[in-house]
Formats: sequence, structure tokens, C-alpha cells
Amino acid sequence: MLVEKLRGMFANPPAILASPPASVFAFLDRLTDEVDSLFLVLDEIGAAFTDASLSDLDSHERFIAFCDDVICQWCDMPYVFFVLVGRGSFLGLVETDKTTMPKYFLCRFGLNRLRPPDIKTIMQRTFIEVGGPTIQEACAVDDTQLEGVAQRLFDQTCGHPGALVEAFKTCASYSALMAYRVPADAVDQALVFDMLTKHKAVVGEMLMKMLRKERTNLVKRVDDGGGNLISLDQIATNCSLSWDGALDTATLFAPPRIVRFLAYHALSLEEFNLVMDNYADDTK
Repeated sequence: MLVEKLRGMFANPPAILASPPASVFAFLDRLTDEVDSLFLVLDEIGAAFTDASLSDLDSHERFIAFCDDVICQWCDMPYVFFVLVGRGSFLGLVETDKTTMPKYFLCRFGLNRLRPPDIKTIMQRTFIEVGGPTIQEACAVDDTQLEGVAQRLFDQTCGHPGALVEAFKTCASYSALMAYRVPADAVDQALVFDMLTKHKAVVGEMLMKMLRKERTNLVKRVDDGGGNLISLDQIATNCSLSWDGALDTATLFAPPRIVRFLAYHALSLEEFNLVMDNYADDTK
């Protein structure tokens, strides 16, 4: 399977791909002799170790065992590197001290939202298909309208890449873009109500910090009501709250419709009114 995948990545495939040796180690050794360093990326690694039957501690132990027993077996090959990418509440338990792990290390990457200038650039330079129109051209958005569209999409999606993709897939005209709202089913109400039942105070505090533009430590964990711990990152995710920056100093954000929904159920009347002053309609 690896050989087949690699063949499609080269305009002129190296000779080793035509007659690979039976040993994977020998294959990778000879391949890196020809093409230099090889990086193998395993995506969604958090999902691979997350299950409803496992606590964060169980998932953490399995993940570390995988790194020690599987990934480290490849670390003696000087030009082969495994990159594990993903998210999961159990990763909040992972140490990031390089000195304690001689063969591998773990780090947390910050996230950054796509701001209105970025959205403008995407619309101007992203083609619907090869040789086809750009998003801007396909939606018949002229240059004088582009800034307003970018701001509207930012207000609705908060610059979340996945949400922007959904907006572009949904809208085919200027008027549709300017009328776009995050779908009501973007919130998993059953999951949100579960979070509100167990962590109403935590959700309320997150909303007020978001309103005050204060940062939140999403690495922090609280009791889930069943004797296990859950990270604030997971609570935020379950409530459809997104974030940017670093996980331990995160800035929370969400579309207006989601903020109002959460505020209605999690905040006092006085706090709810404060939120409504800032999120009274979908243009904010």
C-alpha cells in the first residue's frame, strides 16, 4: 500500500518503487538513499485512541504505549520520520518535555482563524475546478462587494476553515453569501444539553470570558460527574465553541446563533442580556 501511495507522489518515480524489497526496513532505507528524508503523517491520531468506554487516562496510556512500542521501532532509521497529528482530550495529559523522551517529542500547535483579508484572498485565488472560475467569479461578486462578503462570512463562521468551506459549497451568488447563516443543525443539541447538565457553570464562564475577550486555559480538566476528568477543550468542542491561539491561552469564538443558544441555557438573565447586546443579530 505504501509503495502504491508513493508512486503517485513522484513525477519520475525512483527506481526502488519498481522493484521494492520484501523487507520494509530495507525498502525505506534504500528509498531514502534515493530521495532523502521521508515524512509519514498519521492524521486524526486523537480519534484513534478515543472511545466512550475509555477514560482520558486509559486513552493516554494506550497512546504512549503506541509511541513507545510502535513508532519508536522506526526511530533508528535516520531519514524516516513519523508525524502524528490530531486532537483529543486525553492529549491534555501528555507531557511536552523533550528531555524525558529521547526518541520522540510532542508539542501543541496554536490555531489561527482566517480573518477577512484571508477570506478575500481565498475567494480571489481559489478555483472551483481546474481551468474554471474563482469563487469570487462563480458567485458574481465584484471587487466593490468583496470586502463586505468577507466580513459577513467571518462574522458567521468566525474564520473557521471547515465552516468557510461549507459556506462556499452552499452559496452560489452574492446575495446568498450575504444572507448566509450557520445552519441550525450545526449544534448537536443532545450533546450540548449533556454538557450543560454536567458543566453549566463551566460553559457559562467560557461564554463570559469570550464576551470580555479574556483567554481560557482549555488544558484544564474538571470532573465529568462520573468520576472521570474531562478537559475544557472537550467541553468547548461539544458545545460547538471553537478557539484560536495556544490551547492553554485560547481565545474562544462561535457564530452568533450558537452563542445565543448557549447563553440562553447557561447564563443568568443579567449575563444573558449582556450577551444579547453583543450578539443580538447575525451581523455581529
